[in-house]
Amino acid sequence: MNKIALPNFLVPKYKTKLLRFGSKFDGGYLLNETDISKSDTLISLGIHENWDFENELHEKYNLKKIILFDPETSYLLIFTYLIKSIIKLNFRNIILYFKKFNEFKILKSYSIFFKKKFDKNLILDFINSKNILLKVDIEGDEYKNLDFILDNQDSINCLVIEFHDIDNNFKQIKKFIAKFKLKLIHTHINTFSKKDNVAIELTFSKHANISVEKWTQFSLDKIDFPNHARHKNFIII
Repeated sequence: MNKIALPNFLVPKYKTKLLRFGSKFDGGYLLNETDISKSDTLISLGIHENWDFENELHEKYNLKKIILFDPETSYLLIFTYLIKSIIKLNFRNIILYFKKFNEFKILKSYSIFFKKKFDKNLILDFINSKNILLKVDIEGDEYKNLDFILDNQDSINCLVIEFHDIDNNFKQIKKFIAKFKLKLIHTHINTFSKKDNVAIELTFSKHANISVEKWTQFSLDKIDFPNHARHKNFIII
């Protein structure tokens, strides 16, 4: 199993109670349930063809608004994945993507869906909420939206964010975390990471009760899974 060294500011100091939401592998995130129960609005940047995270929060919690942004998510995208699965004779995925046509219809029925990149001007009315859960997984565009997050941090209960290519954006990430008031409660290295392009998934919390025990990724083996069934997690050192 590979090891990756991270600076201290990218690793939580102490444990807190975490639960997994979303997919077992890529598309699943570890959060503190108190942050979710206190939230009334989910703003999710980046869903592509996997909205298990958003769907689970919709089904289990009383969220008044779910707002989604993704320029690629569409019936055409699902159809493309379906055709690829048929060509590869991947029967499991064929069934999966057939189901996703109806699931996407249901998703749009309970959410406000924008088929475009994130535009803060489209959600100004929703920023009136003081209890926002924010998920950011937008393949490098997260850096363009850090100022927006900082400007509205008093309204955010929980932030789940994936930072891509951290070596080339080290200073920007460090500056953001220094200004961000929420506590870092979980770190996971995306197992699709390459040596020259490491991506990390971070969870920040406003309401989590922090333990006196030191944080360790090994205590989360039962819920902190790699991003693919055939992968193994990187060891953080």
